[in-house]
Amino acid sequence: MSKLTAPDHGGSTFVAWVFPTPLAVDAAELRVKGLEQQHRLSVKERATVMWLQGEKQPKIVRHSSGGHAVGKGALWGGILGTIVGGPVGGAAVGAAVAGSASRLRRAHLPADVLASVRDEMRPGRSALLVLVDSPDEDLLTVVAGQETGVTVLRAELA
Repeated sequence: MSKLTAPDHGGSTFVAWVFPTPLAVDAAELRVKGLEQQHRLSVKERATVMWLQGEKQPKIVRHSSGGHAVGKGALWGGILGTIVGGPVGGAAVGAAVAGSASRLRRAHLPADVLASVRDEMRPGRSALLVLVDSPDEDLLTVVAGQETGVTVLRAELA
């Protein structure tokens, strides 16, 4: 498991787990839900990206956790658009990548973190992206599970 950590700017933490198989993200999402139910992890918002072999684009599913996601739509549109290389899901989910760069800079999400996620995503892989409050390093390992070849990327947001 490799890790890239950005400077601590306070606020939420963006965490991405990139899995070497398209279906591994489902098990990771179940582990996150379990940690939420046990009140061990506070997830504000999450998205899954699954890129099946032979598909031109990945399938993206974005989930909000109650009212915590207010104002995060543009940020998520920028994150997802940057990772998959264009507008995501039309205007309802995201804006064009060019327009999202300044929002990502204001959130103090380092470009190298997004570039690392983008570089890891390709057909046959999947990713779980979350905005959480102060995750414990051990919990990040729990979410990765027993899967080998998982890349974990983390950045603190302002």
